[in-house]
Amino acid sequence: MPDLEIDTRPHPDRLPCQAGEQLRQGDELLRQYLVVDEENLHLIDAQKAYGVARNLYRQAGDRGGEAKALLGLARALDYLEFGKEARSNLAALRDLYRQPTAGPMDAVIILALAEVGQDLDDSDNARSDYRKAIAL
Repeated sequence: MPDLEIDTRPHPDRLPCQAGEQLRQGDELLRQYLVVDEENLHLIDAQKAYGVARNLYRQAGDRGGEAKALLGLARALDYLEFGKEARSNLAALRDLYRQPTAGPMDAVIILALAEVGQDLDDSDNARSDYRKAIAL
């Protein structure tokens, strides 16, 4: 009989739901900023939501969710004109997909990483990310 792994986290089934809600909230706040916000209030709230989503996805062991949160966080930081911090989040995303290595299902995330990297004038890494996404 195989050994069973018991998840000792409190309410582990709620983590992905909570993380998904934070990710959706971040996406909506980013959308609101792009439409009407002149004082960056939605961006700051989006930044917080993406950060919470990243932490929850990490706790849940959901690499794809954490990657989406990092992409959202990088976009929000870019709009706030924190380019260095935005590129740092993209570097964290690249590290996330090094071990275990990315597979064919990860190509969409790697492609999005390349696009955001290109927007942040990180052309060397963006080219490498495009090549990786195509190879997957």
